[in-house]
Amino acid sequence: ASNQAWPPQWQNDLAAAYMNRGLALYNQGELAQAVADSGRAIEFQEKLRQSLAASNQAWPPEWQNSLAAAYINRGLALDSQGELAQAVADYGRAIESMEKLLFIQTFIPVVPDLAIAFYNLLLLEQRENLPAQCQPEEWRKQAAAFLQRLEQMVDVSHMPQHWRKNVEKLRGLLHRNSGLKINWLRLILLGPIRLSLWLIALPFIIARWIILRLRNKKG
Repeated sequence: ASNQAWPPQWQNDLAAAYMNRGLALYNQGELAQAVADSGRAIEFQEKLRQSLAASNQAWPPEWQNSLAAAYINRGLALDSQGELAQAVADYGRAIESMEKLLFIQTFIPVVPDLAIAFYNLLLLEQRENLPAQCQPEEWRKQAAAFLQRLEQMVDVSHMPQHWRKNVEKLRGLLHRNSGLKINWLRLILLGPIRLSLWLIALPFIIARWIILRLRNKKG
């Protein structure tokens, strides 16, 4: 019999089992199997979502968060395999789903996973082989907007420690990435100016050196 005939809780538990095994395989370096198991978890959870909608049953926010977490896990494995475009897509799906959970349904427990999803996405900015269609600047804007909305919504300092840790981890990476961009921009803008000043000063430096040499010879 199809697993769709099972009670919804059983279907969700089966998806969770695949997700957990996929994460274990990822930690062991078995990336292809990790991608496959995370994909099965996503498939089962999507089918569960559709069946609940068809029967006018509520889709619990905890289960919605589990689906988003499965996308994050598959994104991690794809990232490690070098499949960056697919990893970006999976992180994007997770972020879209979890932002709706947080800011529309006010499901606060989504915060640590959402922060990690943004963190993983921003880490891709440092990859040399990032696909051309990716938009790191847009990612930074989205992450900054998330942090701003989160601070307006809740007092982050009162969150559980591991939640705060994930949020601060994201904030630190966002600042580092923004600082790196500013430093490069400063180098690009100020580089020609510094070079021009050096070229202007060079004849005077040479003349000064010649004068000193002549004085030394006379002495």
